[in-house]
Parts: sequence; C-alpha cells; structure tokens
Amino acid sequence: MKFWDSLSYHKKIFAGMLIAAITPLIVYFLFVTQIFGFYNNARLKKEAVDTLRLTGETAGASFELIREGIKEMSGNPACLSLLQNETDNDNPALYRENHILLQKYGDYADMALYSAEGKRLFYTGDGVHAKEKLSLNWGILFEAGRESDVYIVRNANIYKGTDKESYLNIARAIKNEGGGIIGYAVASVYSAGFDRMFKEIFPAEFGVLHILDDFRKPVYSSAHTASDREFTRAENELIREDKDLLRGESGRYRYYHLYDSSLKLHYFYRQSVAEQNLLRRTLLTVAVLATVVSLIICLILSGRFSKRFYAPIEKITDSIARIKDGDYSASIDEKEIGGDELGSLSHNVNLMAERLSENTGRLLERERELGNANIKMMQAQLNPHFLYNALDTLKWMGKEYGVPEVTTISSGLSGILRNSISREQLIKLRDELALIEDYVNIQKIRFDDKFELLIGIDEELTDIKVPKLILQPAVENSIVHGFEDEDNGQILISAERVPEEREEDTDGGRPEDIREGGMLLIRVRDNGCGIDEETVKRMNDTAFAPMNERNYGHGSIGLHHVNAIIKLHYGEGYGLVIDSKKGEGTTVTYRMPYKKQAAI
Repeated sequence: MKFWDSLSYHKKIFAGMLIAAITPLIVYFLFVTQIFGFYNNARLKKEAVDTLRLTGETAGASFELIREGIKEMSGNPACLSLLQNETDNDNPALYRENHILLQKYGDYADMALYSAEGKRLFYTGDGVHAKEKLSLNWGILFEAGRESDVYIVRNANIYKGTDKESYLNIARAIKNEGGGIIGYAVASVYSAGFDRMFKEIFPAEFGVLHILDDFRKPVYSSAHTASDREFTRAENELIREDKDLLRGESGRYRYYHLYDSSLKLHYFYRQSVAEQNLLRRTLLTVAVLATVVSLIICLILSGRFSKRFYAPIEKITDSIARIKDGDYSASIDEKEIGGDELGSLSHNVNLMAERLSENTGRLLERERELGNANIKMMQAQLNPHFLYNALDTLKWMGKEYGVPEVTTISSGLSGILRNSISREQLIKLRDELALIEDYVNIQKIRFDDKFELLIGIDEELTDIKVPKLILQPAVENSIVHGFEDEDNGQILISAERVPEEREEDTDGGRPEDIREGGMLLIRVRDNGCGIDEETVKRMNDTAFAPMNERNYGHGSIGLHHVNAIIKLHYGEGYGLVIDSKKGEGTTVTYRMPYKKQAAI
C-alpha cells in the first residue's frame, strides 16, 4: 500500500487499467485450471480405485484356486502315502498327481510337499522356488505348525548371484486322522504367476503394482524391480498413517494403497500423472502468452487515455499548490475542465480560495483579540501570587515571634496555594502526598491532634502521575465527619498495582490500558463512625452527587468532582468506589490506570 500511495495519479490510472485488463484473464485461466485439476484428479482417483479393486478381486479368485490345489494335495492318497513312507517317491500315482496339479494350478503357482521334518518330498514345475529343506523353528512351516488349520502367507527370496527374486509362499499343515502333523503342503507364487494373474490389469502404460506381505516384505512388482526410495517412503507412510492416497515427492506419481485382510497382503499402485502435468504446463503457457499480449495492448491504450484524463487534474493541482503558498487569487478556468466531477471539483477549489482569503483576515483580527485576552489573564494571576507572597511573609513572622502554629498553617497554605495556581494538571503521587501532609498538619491544629495520618505506599509507586488535589476531599470527610465523636482517629493512605488477573470489571467493560499495564488502586481508609449501607449504595450509584443535585441524604461535592476529574482524564472505566459499615470506618478507593497519563 505504501508503494501504491506513493504513485502519482497519472501512474495510478495507468496501473489500474493494466490490473483491470489482466485480472479477469488471470482469474479465468486459474478457474479453468482448477476445474481441469479437479476433474482430472477425480478421474485418476477413480481409475486407481477401480484398478486396485479389480486387483483384489483377481488375486482373491486366483488365491482361492491355489488354496483348492493345496487342499487337493493334502487329501491326495498318493501324497499321504509318500508322507507316511518317504521312500515311495517312485509311485506312478505321484506323477499323475504332478500332471493334474500342473494342469489345474501351474499357471499361477508351483506345488511342493514337505515332510513333518521340513524335507522336500515332491514338487511340481522346475522346483526352483521349492527349497529342499525348510526350517521348523522359524518361517512359514513354523507358522503353519502353530496354526495348523490356517493358510499361512509369507514372502520368500531366491538369490541368484547378487540378484534377489521375491515371491510368495502359501502353506498349510497336513494332519493324520489322529490330528498329528505329518507334513506340509506349500504353493509358491512367483513373478511369472503374478504376471499371468494381472496381465489384463497392469499393462506397462498403466502404472506399477507392488505387493507386500503382512510383515511389509516384498512379494511382487509388476515392473520386476525393487521399490525405489520414493516408492518405499510412500509405502511406509501409507501403512503408518492408514491412508489410501499419497502424492509423491517428485510430483510425477501418486501412490494408492489397499489392504486385503483375507490374504493379509498390501497392494500398492503407483500411478503416473505425467499426462496431467503436461496439460497443466500447456495451459500455463497459453495463460502467460495471453497475459503478455494483453499487457502490451493495455500499455498502449492506458498510455493514451491516462494523459487525457490527467490534463484537467494537473491544472487543479497547480492551482491548489499556489493557494497553499498563500496566493488566494489563483483560480481555475472551469470551462476548460468541463462539466463532470472534475469541473465540480474546480468550482469548489475556486470557492475555497475565496473563503480562505476571507477567513485569513478574520483570523488576524482574532489573534489580536486573543493577545489582549492573554494580557488580562496574566494581570488576573497577580492576585493569587500576591496572596501566596503574603502567606510566605506570615510564615516568617510566625518563626520570628515564636508562634509555630502560625508558621505551620501559613507554610501548609502556601504549598497548597502554589500547587493550586500551577498549570500542571498531573503531579507525582509523592507531591500529592506532600500536599495532604500539609493539609493534615493544618487540621491537627484545628482539632487538637485528635487523629493521626499514616502513609503506607511503596517508593516505586510514588513516581506515578495522578491528577492533583484528588486525595484532599476524602481525607477531609474522614476528619470532619468520620472523627466527629472520636478522639483517636486514624487515617491510612495506601496504594497498590493490581495485575490483570486480579482486575475486576465493575463498569461492564474493561479499558484497553488495564489489559496493558494493570490498575493503580489508592485507598484512603479511616476508623471513624462509618456510613450506613443505604447511603453507601446511593453514593456509589449516583457518582457521589450531593443532595441538592439528586435529593438523597448527604453527599460529597468534593468526591463528586474528583470522580468526574478521574473519568475525564482516563475514561468511564475508572473513578471512585466507597466501602463502609456503620461503626467500622470508611474506605474510599481511587481506580486509575497504572501507567497511563492524560494529555494536558
């Protein structure tokens, strides 16, 4: 905004036309891009969800067929005979069984028969994925032995030099009639089997499918490669945070996840978004080219129009500049400007120049009158200064003739009078307390020391400025009314800063400066006769108005004025509050901001 404000009107017209031309175009292309992105995202997600759903259905049907093969092998008499007699592997029935199993299940898996000790007895296919010996203490046979009625699904690996091939084993224990385990049937689903399983779902251009077992071990990749760093990170994050969609760090792929609880397999689908990115870049290029063309056209048009618009404004500006320098005779030819809004502005500028000329003459006359009034005011202040000088003379006469009471009274009155005629509206709290001490010293002479004044205020609070002469009315009420029947009166003046958490909002609103610095509470407390509850409520409710203003019992015009002064200085959230009980004394609390100072 500062840069915009610093531009001339001519340049603002120019910039405004540019913005007006370019903004709709940018908004349009942003809108089209967003609509395209929304539509394409929905299309890609639907494609991925449908692909994973079809993958799960296809895998479910294929694995159901493989489980049937395992079940058929587990109940085949020739296989059972071989488990009971491991040397019977030349039985012709086994070869027939091998042929039958290959015809039924060879497209997806190789079958193998293991003894109760984990020794391979029989297998279909080339036997590459059927290891000669499997441990019973860990791995798939260990799990199959623990859960003998469950099909166990686990990954397995074959190492060919430095290359590693991952595949999937499905195993189930074979029991005799007594329930004892006599062997294990194992089906191995390797890459070629998965390829045939998903050949209609994952052609090369459709993306990449990764399958992990329940322990996040790789089982299959349609690209026949291990997961790259981004794919691995996506797999871990999708499982850890239970997500079904994640955008890759490179921005080229999206990753989808589906968990098959029946097979305990994780399916991860990597979908390419290269087509979407290419189209987005094309749209962006078109938008940039269109913006450049619009900018060139707008530069030409706005340059011509802005000069025409600015010509009358320049004339008005020149005339105002001359008026600012005191040449009130400067005027604008309204006919040249025209009859539009600028013409009306020119007419008002001419009127302003005429009235400024008239007002300048009147102002000079008023300044002469104000000078005369200041002289009279200074003369009027001579009388209070004369009275102050007279009291000062009286003080020295009291000291000279040995009358200390006269010295005390004249000294106290001199201090009070000196602060009364001072032009300062705010004084430090320590100076206000000094005035109260002068006043109390005078009253002690009058009332024969029937009361005492105590001050308990921290030194750091005495530097805060307060309106002058605000404590005297409360102290006077304590002396005149509170100690009327008392001979041992006591007045205590205290002050404290109340932090924000202790502040109470008694006026229905909390002033801003209370929240910033807290509140200063000054209390004038006496042990006098006190005030009845009804009068206390009336004084608080009516801002201490005296009875000749509100027709209530007795009031205090001094406290009323002090309350008004505090509110004028600091606002309605501040002022006086009185608290008293009959026979227990009275407390007057002054509520002011801790640091705020009123403007003088």
